[in-house]
Amino acid sequence: MLKKIQLLFLITLASVTIAKAQVGQGGLKGKVLDKVNNEPVPFANVVVELNGNQVAGVTTDIDGNYFIKPLAPGKYDVKASFVGYQQVQVSGVVVSSDQIAFLNVKMSQGIELKAFEKVEYEVPLISKDKTSSGGTVTREEIAKMPGRSAEMAALTVGGIYSQDGERGSVRGAREDATDTYIDGVKVRGSTTVPNQAIEQVTVIMGGVPAQYGDATGGIISITTRGASSTYFGGVEAVSSQLTDKFGYNLLGYTLSGPLMMRKDPQDSTRKKPLVGFFLSGEFKAEKDPRPSAIGSWKTNDQTMQDLRNNPSVPFGNGLFPSGEFVRTSDLERIDARQNVATRGAVIAGKIDINTSDNTHLTLGGTMDYGSRRTGVSTAINNFVYNNTLFNSEHNPLITENVWRVYSNFTHRFAGSSMQEESASVIKNAYYSLQVDYSKNNRRIEDPIHRGNVFNYGHIGKFTSTYENYYTPFPIYDDSTGLTAFV
Repeated sequence: MLKKIQLLFLITLASVTIAKAQVGQGGLKGKVLDKVNNEPVPFANVVVELNGNQVAGVTTDIDGNYFIKPLAPGKYDVKASFVGYQQVQVSGVVVSSDQIAFLNVKMSQGIELKAFEKVEYEVPLISKDKTSSGGTVTREEIAKMPGRSAEMAALTVGGIYSQDGERGSVRGAREDATDTYIDGVKVRGSTTVPNQAIEQVTVIMGGVPAQYGDATGGIISITTRGASSTYFGGVEAVSSQLTDKFGYNLLGYTLSGPLMMRKDPQDSTRKKPLVGFFLSGEFKAEKDPRPSAIGSWKTNDQTMQDLRNNPSVPFGNGLFPSGEFVRTSDLERIDARQNVATRGAVIAGKIDINTSDNTHLTLGGTMDYGSRRTGVSTAINNFVYNNTLFNSEHNPLITENVWRVYSNFTHRFAGSSMQEESASVIKNAYYSLQVDYSKNNRRIEDPIHRGNVFNYGHIGKFTSTYENYYTPFPIYDDSTGLTAFV
């Protein structure tokens, strides 16, 4: 009876996991074999590490099979060990979002050494578990691309339409038919992530898994990097101030490492991370984010001052705007547009807590703050051309702040012994719980009037002056036949 209750409990947890929490997760499956005769090695230990941190560990069954799930997308080191065999480490095993990677580890019999025999992972030409169309772009591939964003990386996958260097549509569907996920959290608002924080970008088009719900176009799943077992960091600075008029400036940073250490229960002389962190951010400012190849036009300073002092001129019996009389000689060509600057800051952080060998807690979040004066739409190329010559200082100011936080807890059940685990009906049982919260604030306003609503639509104050004006009136004299004006 107790076993039935446990079975029902695990099935319920698995249902919840599949329904919600396992968005963007992958897995690793394979066999541990003897290198000489290809016979399975039963009860061998298989450990998976990410950035030097142990993520999971299992024992092979009687046939040498192992299966580890869930695993966040990324590049892993897989270590296999067994008594009487040389320990083997396979480096760079790629686990993709919503896919199972297959890896067979071959071990040589001989003297058991503490050092691992290192083998580089070879990416197979055909993935056995790829049931949907799309593709995956890794961190190493993104580093070689000219674009810095995750969306630019997604554009390299066939089936995505690009317009003006930005993602247009997936498989011809509307933009709102494609959902974006960052670390399993559905994105509402900006999808910007620091370039150095991106671990992997996966695009799913045909055969979208059921857990993604109502996405009819496609899925873009972004995975950020996790904590490292050793300290590392870097600073990046890019500027075009001395080479062009468009003022591109970028400052980025990355920092990761352990916060707390604990003794390795299997090796008392060695310590392993208990708590680790990863932090990355970018600060960017541009004078003109969408420069023109032929430049732009502006009214020269003297003419603009004259227009402000005398906005209208008398003509006949009325008044005409002074701007109607501006000539080409009053204009000048400029390389960068006026008052279209953009500024922004993007930060991504993650804390990994290895509470035990079978439990793992992740706390993470991203924040994207930006301000731009390029138009009244979210698209960066929607420029208010009507303001170019006379009113660029009133280009609308758009301020947007998007932030999201999440917490993910994973618990893997392990058998009390190799024999029990091999004989158990349920293997590789686990459950995951995830909680996330997102908020998006967006404000559009005049950069001068700001929150003073009474200034919007206000033309100005006028002073009225009066002057006597006499119109001649004709009088006709019948006796003389003359007309006089009085």
